[in-house]
Amino acid sequence: MNFTLPGEAKCRVSRGAELLSTDAGEYFVGSGQCVLCHSTDSTGQTMVDADGNDVSMVNNWMGTMMANSARDPFWRAKVSHEVHVNPQLQEEIETTCTRCHAPQGHYEMSLTTGEAFTLAHLDTSGLAKDGVACMACHRMEEDALGLRFVGQMQYSEDDVAYGPFSDPWSGPMAGLTGISPTKGDHIRKSELCASCHSLFTETIDLDGNPTGNTFFEQSTYHEWLNSVYAENQTECQACHMPQVEGGAIAASQPDWLFEQQPFGRHDLLGGNEFMLRLMAGYTAEIDAAATPEQFLRTAERTRDQLQQASVEMTWEHDSTITDTAYFSVELQNLTGHKFPSGYPSRIAWIEFLVTTESGDTLMFSGARNADGDIHGRDSDWERHHNEIQSNEEVQIYEMVMSDVEGNPTTVLERALEPLKDNRIPPIGFTTNHSAYDTAIVAGFATSDGDFNKRAGQEGTGADIVHYHVGLNGYSGLLNVRARVLYQSLPVRWMDEMFSASTDEILAFKDMYFNTDNTPVEVQYIENWVYSSVVELEENELVLFPNPTIDGKLYIRNNTSSAIEHIAVFDASGRIHMDQYPEDQNIIQLPVEDGLYYVVLRTNIGNVTVKVLKVSL
Repeated sequence: MNFTLPGEAKCRVSRGAELLSTDAGEYFVGSGQCVLCHSTDSTGQTMVDADGNDVSMVNNWMGTMMANSARDPFWRAKVSHEVHVNPQLQEEIETTCTRCHAPQGHYEMSLTTGEAFTLAHLDTSGLAKDGVACMACHRMEEDALGLRFVGQMQYSEDDVAYGPFSDPWSGPMAGLTGISPTKGDHIRKSELCASCHSLFTETIDLDGNPTGNTFFEQSTYHEWLNSVYAENQTECQACHMPQVEGGAIAASQPDWLFEQQPFGRHDLLGGNEFMLRLMAGYTAEIDAAATPEQFLRTAERTRDQLQQASVEMTWEHDSTITDTAYFSVELQNLTGHKFPSGYPSRIAWIEFLVTTESGDTLMFSGARNADGDIHGRDSDWERHHNEIQSNEEVQIYEMVMSDVEGNPTTVLERALEPLKDNRIPPIGFTTNHSAYDTAIVAGFATSDGDFNKRAGQEGTGADIVHYHVGLNGYSGLLNVRARVLYQSLPVRWMDEMFSASTDEILAFKDMYFNTDNTPVEVQYIENWVYSSVVELEENELVLFPNPTIDGKLYIRNNTSSAIEHIAVFDASGRIHMDQYPEDQNIIQLPVEDGLYYVVLRTNIGNVTVKVLKVSL
């Protein structure tokens, strides 16, 4: 399959696309052969959404982790680390890793010669450097999808590119590349992702000998399988390749093509915002085809997805008893897999800060140290917590791997079992599902009564952490701030790899420490509460807090009456609220500080309460 870009067509190609591979083999072609028709149309007529935004496949894909999977300097460093630890397994390690990170180069060699494909081969193969490129997915056969893992893909013997459209017109594509577009519904199924998003390794002992055990390093597909998302047929692509509303014209030529749907955006968003920003700063060093702007655009979209569609946090002030304030923080997983998921370096944690009105700290769990690690994290690994009572305890959601001697390890080939896996499961996840043995919960989370449980029933996809905050005799307003923070490559996880000195590790180490690794703030809630919870007498109706800082008043109604009307007046008698309440529990005062009168009309009479709004 040979193809040369017509010179006159380059004016319609996005910047950087000319660096993409145009190599062609018996099975695969480089993404550079798809540029002419499927990259940015400078005329703005095709591959745009209803608002005119560019949704072209090649342009959106170029700045993703998938497109740069073979150039990813962390991946190259980690492969070299695994080989450094077990040099006798170099060919096996590199061949296994390139199945998913350089699939076109790997399988072009495997299917034509049967030879192993190493990093030395990758460095001379344009197809391999293309990462998870177009044909790596679009040539994949439907047979045995969802049953083949660790990069064991099956590719068509025919020159086809599967897609979602019925009766695609094949003229230009077949003529220019020799590949015929063909309808294949499996291209929109989660099973297409399973081959590389459920991975197991063969456990090696500390002397480099195989033990016969296997360890599931990643099980994102199986996590999805054990969820309500699989039950409801909500596929991976629904979140990671969301459809363009109304569809789009899928190619820039021929000129008479019309809008088609479903048209999936090739954003391919995950959670690795840090690596995208890192690569944006080192495009020349990693020989990237993507521009810094493309990397940063994908990083921004990744951050948005983490903040808007990964986890939701709520918290409550439960009670205050004997100089201790009790709070509960709940995290609800919004994804179709564990949070975090994927590569085992990824962590999320709760930062919980309680201060007095004057700013004195009563509790600060989950603060970061100057070296970037988390304060209070135990030197080996931090257990899962149901209750946290001091700054020396922190809730970290992570998987911790152990070697054959039961010690924590980050060497994938040495992993035997998880010491801890309290990553929050998706909704519907249960221990009696057939896929549970590949995506287990491990450690103290298994005995936590509200980790993925409510009243003994599994499948909530949530965790509740209970904070006990000593007040030390303090009585008054408390400022409570809770954050969920996320890192894909935390500094502690790097330590073991950075202790080795391969060329790839040294190169990545320099990039790592010269890139801002501030964690992504996934969720943030801050509010003021009173150190004591209002306890109502029988037949009492109370507004609190009073005074109020943010103007929000809570109604505690312990009477048999119903509130029918609410009016709010300022001290001059001017009315600010006069309505029938939709919410019987909350009143929002005006923004101005001052004295207000709240009149509650109930079915048995009126109640007037004088309230002060102040700013600190």
